[in-house]
Amino acid sequence: VRVLAAELPSEDRLRAKYGLTRAAARVAREIAAGESTRVIAEKLNVSIHTVRRHTEQIRQQLGVHSRAEIVSKVLRG
Repeated sequence: VRVLAAELPSEDRLRAKYGLTRAAARVAREIAAGESTRVIAEKLNVSIHTVRRHTEQIRQQLGVHSRAEIVSKVLRG
């Protein structure tokens, strides 16, 4: 399932609410939009490893354990 960008909170809102870095906020939005790690890496022009590292940072800062929980928290945010 894909979520439209207009339905997602802004990067600035995610940064303010959860203390994410700009890059992590971008990754969080892409995860919430339903994109895969590979697609996110391509879109942001970074390595898959970098996306995984940001995803782990996001999980820790949001206090969740899975991508599904990231999606839930971002969309409720």
